[in-house]
Amino acid sequence: MSLSALDLFTIGVGPSSSHTVGPMRAACHFVRKIEAAGLASRVARLRCDLYGSLAATGKGHGTDGAVMMGFLGEEPESIDVDGISARIENIHLTKRLGTPWGAEIVFDAKRDLDFKRLKPLPLHPNGMHFMALDAHDAILLEDICYSLGGGFIATEAEMKQAPSDAVSVTYPFINSVELMEHCESSGLPVSGLILANETAFRPEAETRERLDAIWSAMQACVRRGCAREGILPGGLHVKRRAKSIYEQLRNSPEAALADPLT
Repeated sequence: MSLSALDLFTIGVGPSSSHTVGPMRAACHFVRKIEAAGLASRVARLRCDLYGSLAATGKGHGTDGAVMMGFLGEEPESIDVDGISARIENIHLTKRLGTPWGAEIVFDAKRDLDFKRLKPLPLHPNGMHFMALDAHDAILLEDICYSLGGGFIATEAEMKQAPSDAVSVTYPFINSVELMEHCESSGLPVSGLILANETAFRPEAETRERLDAIWSAMQACVRRGCAREGILPGGLHVKRRAKSIYEQLRNSPEAALADPLT
């Protein structure tokens, strides 16, 4: 399978692409399946069982909150990151969750998110079992999904399918030697060659627009980090350091010659 640059560089939610981005995306895709199946009006509960690595280290990586945001219909690329903590706190406080189709359902994270640390699923270490239940706790729809890393997800059915045909790009390569050979023969720099390959996936204008959005998200992340103090979320009590380092470098430019992280 050919990968686009926009498969490798995506906008997501920290701290982990496999434990945060993937689970949010998977939970959102599941609630969309509920709507597409015409089952939304019958859903009384949503549930997710987490397995393997997601179960073992998920709470420290925000997996539980990511699943809740996905159940709300949020995607990692578009969610307002500044509002995540308050929305999670509100769900815990009210034990209510607003669905994408407009209904509010009862949601108790202690009951409806189960970290099954000793029971890995067979196809990948990062497994999730989603269930939509009716008022009598009968399963209306269920799906098993895996978070493959880098924000990629796949359902159990997709994991068992044969790989699809690769997209045909102008300058195919599988290592840096082949990449540089293409650059020499075409006269293109690496950036120009990759941009030419991206046209196999989408128009150039769309590629540039999405790359600009990624750059803007990166800059916003830097600004946010340089403005905030306190403790990072996740329960590990790690102190935020970016603001103090930024102020140290701004007030003492000569400090840039030393390593501020030491």
